[in-house]
Amino acid sequence: MMNLFEEAKQELARSNADRKHPFRFFTLGSYNSDQNFPELRTVVKRGIKDDFSIYFFTDSRSPKVEQLKKHPNVSVLFYHSKKQLQIRIRAKAELIGTDSIFYHEQLERAKQAPSVSDYQSLLSPSSPLSSDLKFGEKLHFSLILLHASELDILQLDRAEHQRFLYQKKGDKWIKTRLVP
Repeated sequence: MMNLFEEAKQELARSNADRKHPFRFFTLGSYNSDQNFPELRTVVKRGIKDDFSIYFFTDSRSPKVEQLKKHPNVSVLFYHSKKQLQIRIRAKAELIGTDSIFYHEQLERAKQAPSVSDYQSLLSPSSPLSSDLKFGEKLHFSLILLHASELDILQLDRAEHQRFLYQKKGDKWIKTRLVP
């Protein structure tokens, strides 16, 4: 039986360097209490740490920022279609403050990227747009770190599907085999 935990970790780490890797983008699910619905969106993974903490950037005025402040529990979905590998992660979102060295390192990284203007629009994300999008000088940058607490990893295979749940207990991941 393959070690799905190690394979998932390896693929997620590979996606840190490979811009064409399918795990570069993931689906983030949060809760919108104003509308009493879950919210799903695709975001760009900027990195993953050894403990499966994932980080990404967003416009600080984005509705997801307020949602995560109110309800920090999120779900994350990665899918690798060629390998038929699905990774679902439950995590707690942390908005990294401007007093953090990590924040400033990632801010500098964002400033060097061609997409820096994504954080400089005059209007906030999800605002109605009646004319051309305009940009200013101010950078509305937010860094979000997702602290994983559970991984549900599914490997589809014609011979036999494999599925495991990994739950974080302290510094250890406890493995439970699940029915696929």
